[in-house]
Amino acid sequence: MKTEISEIASDLSKFKPGLIFDADGVSLFGKFQDEISAWKSKKRWTEVLHDYFLLEEERDYEIQVISDLSSLTFCVSCSFSSACGRYAFWRLINHQAPEAEKKLGGTINHAQPSQVLGSAVRGKDNDTWIVAPIGEATDKNKEAAQIIRKLLNIFK
Repeated sequence: MKTEISEIASDLSKFKPGLIFDADGVSLFGKFQDEISAWKSKKRWTEVLHDYFLLEEERDYEIQVISDLSSLTFCVSCSFSSACGRYAFWRLINHQAPEAEKKLGGTINHAQPSQVLGSAVRGKDNDTWIVAPIGEATDKNKEAAQIIRKLLNIFK
C-alpha cells in the first residue's frame, strides 16, 4: 500500500493545485500546497459528500490524505465504492452539482493516477470543467485548439 500511495503522489506532482478526477478509478484527488490545507479539505469534502449526496464514509467512499514530503505533494484521495458514491462522482464530473463542486475546491482537472490524459478548458463562466482530450498538443497547434474549443462549445 505504501508504494501505491507514493506512486499516486508522484504522479499528482505534475498537476497544479486543484481537483483532479480519475474516471477509470472512480476517484477524486485534490492537490494542495501544504498539508494543513489537505487535512482541512478532507474534513470539508466529508461534510460536502454527506450534505449534498447523503453519502457515508467507509460505506460509500474512502477518503485519505496522502503526503509525499520528497516531492512536496499533499493531496486528498477519495475513492467511491458504492452505487450511490459512483452516482455522486458522476454528478460531480458532469456539471450536475455545481454547488458541491465549488465547495470541494473549485476546478476539476481530468487525469488517471498513472498518466495525464488531458487538460481542462476554461468555460464561459470561468469554471474549469470541460476536458480537452488532446491536452498539451493543442497548445502547440493553435488551429486545432480553436477547432476543439468550437466543438466543445457546441456540446455544452
